[in-house]
Amino acid sequence: MKIKICGIKDVATAEFCKKSDVDFVGLVFTESSRKISIKSAVKIVNSLGPPLRNFNLIPELSQNSFVDVEEWFLESHKILDSYLNIKKPLTVGVFAKESIEEINNIIKATGIDLVQLSGEYDIEDAQAIDCQTLFSLGINDYSDFGQYKKEIRSGYALSLIFDSVSSDRLGGTGKVFNWNIFKDIDIQIPFILAGGLNIDNVELAIRDCAPWGLDVSSGVEINGTKDLNLIGEFVDTVRRFNG
Repeated sequence: MKIKICGIKDVATAEFCKKSDVDFVGLVFTESSRKISIKSAVKIVNSLGPPLRNFNLIPELSQNSFVDVEEWFLESHKILDSYLNIKKPLTVGVFAKESIEEINNIIKATGIDLVQLSGEYDIEDAQAIDCQTLFSLGINDYSDFGQYKKEIRSGYALSLIFDSVSSDRLGGTGKVFNWNIFKDIDIQIPFILAGGLNIDNVELAIRDCAPWGLDVSSGVEINGTKDLNLIGEFVDTVRRFNG
């Protein structure tokens, strides 16, 4: 079970995540209470080791190589596993409304390993980004999963993040969406689950949703600030439950 701690803002927390065997740390570059400066991001990235692009990586998947969606995501998660065998945690830059040019400039300036897209980006946008991407799909309790099927396609994102969303926020709501929606999925793919996860509900999330990974932010915070004890307890709970 992979773990992503999102909204990291300082070196000490990032280094604690590394010591705690966290797989991904999220750095938010879009408007948010967790937004980070380029200067702070560089310090965090540097503290976690050389950028992924400095290593000899296996060839990237070609978007034209796969017609079958399930095959694409099975292979793309093998790519992510190979990255994690090289470096852990991987840094993930989170964007929602920024231009492709701005995103690429931040990739170059900071050395982040992956980019997470939320909002109105499309496949052409993702293919124009200078590193591999994750894509966040916002889900609310009134969602019909059929409306997301057009987003679940091969060729642009290594993994999908299913997150709760409200009318005025693209993610990071700290609220759980209706997990029963997964009963209606007829495409069996690995995915990352986000939205309101914490130490009290994460075991149920793993059991009911069977995700490839978990993405937590507010669930390991006290008064809007990351708490090392909560991060440690969250990781321990997941590792213990997941074996």
